[in-house]
Amino acid sequence: ASSSSSSHAGGRSGAAAGSPAHEFSVFWVPRRSIAVEKVLEDEGVYGSLAQGEFSLDLVALDDDVLSLELDRAFRECTLEGDTSSLFYAASALLKLQQMYGLIPRLQGMGPAAKAVMEMAVRMRREAPLPAAAAVACRIHRAVLLDREVDPATPMVTQITFEGLIDEVTGIKHGSAPYTPSRREAGASDAARGRPGSTLLNSSDPFYKEFRDLPYYITSQRLQQYARDARKEYAELGSKDLSELKSFVKGLPKLLLLDRLSDLAVPVAEVVKEQVMLL
Repeated sequence: ASSSSSSHAGGRSGAAAGSPAHEFSVFWVPRRSIAVEKVLEDEGVYGSLAQGEFSLDLVALDDDVLSLELDRAFRECTLEGDTSSLFYAASALLKLQQMYGLIPRLQGMGPAAKAVMEMAVRMRREAPLPAAAAVACRIHRAVLLDREVDPATPMVTQITFEGLIDEVTGIKHGSAPYTPSRREAGASDAARGRPGSTLLNSSDPFYKEFRDLPYYITSQRLQQYARDARKEYAELGSKDLSELKSFVKGLPKLLLLDRLSDLAVPVAEVVKEQVMLL
């Protein structure tokens, strides 16, 4: 597959005597390209495959975040001369308008942004929006920024809670590496301490509260919440039945708080060692 396409194969091959025939399929994500079809032709299997496309474009990472997850787009456009990602961005912009109505104002800065706007306008002419979408207008303006205009910003150290998690452990596709602590309730001995990953989005009320705060404020609040939780746990023996029920209902939130505390540990170690230039 090309740098902008991937495939999933089922397939059809010549069956040996007495063995059942197999059918093979290739689905290109997000779309097929001439380059990958040429490879299949050179290998002599183009006519033996059933082909299709899966247009994976906008991925909802959070309530207010949509991403194409094209992490190589800047490199491909500036160094490799592959502008496929600009086509995908224009297609996604057209899809947004099909869903939420015509965007009357498209603005952009930089040559790539200008190219995306021109492609989006051309696509809209070639495939007019449905009548309802053409009239509706839920997005009044879209601003496109070409990273080439400002390459310095991604190099600046982030100091928010979410930013430092990204700096230290990395956030990819809306999730971060995560190793549960051995104190985590409900986990088997085998599961405790096993590395994995965890989603980070606004469905977690604590993460929603902390994500955009400076790290030192988040650290203070986490410590305060932990002290309050330990105090409430220590007073369980003096609580009546209704208070115990209320405590049990709040256990899922305590587990979420535990998870964030575990995510903060690697960040705290790096900050304390003063490895990062804040």
